[in-house]
Amino acid sequence: MEISKVAKPEDALNQLNEKMKQVIAAIEKSGIPKENIQTQNYTLNPQYDIVDGISKINGYNANQSISVKINEINKNANKVAEIIAAAGKAGTNKINGVSFEASNLNDLKQEARIKAILDARTKAKNIGNALGVKLGKIVGWWENYIYPESTIDQYYGKGGMGGGGAMTEPSIPTGSRELVVEVNVNYKIK
Repeated sequence: MEISKVAKPEDALNQLNEKMKQVIAAIEKSGIPKENIQTQNYTLNPQYDIVDGISKINGYNANQSISVKINEINKNANKVAEIIAAAGKAGTNKINGVSFEASNLNDLKQEARIKAILDARTKAKNIGNALGVKLGKIVGWWENYIYPESTIDQYYGKGGMGGGGAMTEPSIPTGSRELVVEVNVNYKIK
């Protein structure tokens, strides 16, 4: 949420606080618990005009950004769009992006790591057999995770995303992502 060019800093903060209360209430009304709404940024900055080479404060800008965590999105794929629409109808004028992450990422990494190591061992044994050698002790290994960022870009609105009229829910497909674990295992050969 952004409030711009307000004459007094306290007025900018008061306007911001009132708007954010409305936005947060709308998000909570959409079924998001308070503990899943977190402030990420809260700022107040003067805005300047330059007159005859001299900077003069002409107002204040107040900003607050929050993050909203939605659990079990696979059970309700439209929840993201519903939350964005609710925030827009409540008057938000800035959305910095949407990202999707697995809540059990460490478990998925461990599962992928084990599969990659077993696959590397099988491939090494097959290559060793073709070369007529046996695998010995592991002398080194490394791993690399590839988990591409899933983000939907920013939106800036004026006077609320709904613009004062009816707002349709945005289309926010969750899609799918692939976690890849690459391993390189070095064996001594016999």
